[in-house]
Amino acid sequence: MKDKSLDSHKNESQFSRREFIQVAGMAATAIVLSPALTACSTKAGGTPLSSISGKKLKLYMDTHDKVNGTFPDGITPKQLEGFYEKYQAACKEEGVISIRTHVGFGDGRAYCFNLAPSADAVKRAHEKVGLPFDSITEVHTITPADLALLS
Repeated sequence: MKDKSLDSHKNESQFSRREFIQVAGMAATAIVLSPALTACSTKAGGTPLSSISGKKLKLYMDTHDKVNGTFPDGITPKQLEGFYEKYQAACKEEGVISIRTHVGFGDGRAYCFNLAPSADAVKRAHEKVGLPFDSITEVHTITPADLALLS
């Protein structure tokens, strides 16, 4: 299998758009979510990513399940892609940053990770696009590196 990691010998044009976004998203998530890397997680100008727009952002996970009527039964990846663009616009209006969404199309479930000033901001973004949810929970990422730093 061809190595698709980003290094000095490869550039964006060597990846499909989807592969590049996935790799870039994983890197951004690692920087933003790992407390061990908090000192490195800044946007241009030195503003911490966890406090964009002057508001402290927290990590939230929201859940959707077709059994509960909160995940559209039979939605295709292409349909989800179109809907997700609208959701991102609603997130921007509410000061929410959509980090990652894990989708099980076969099981009809989704787990979404957002940085937001509050759970209410995530709720408002969902309401703007008519997206029901089962729960919105503030979560913390803990990796083996994080645990090592605690001891």
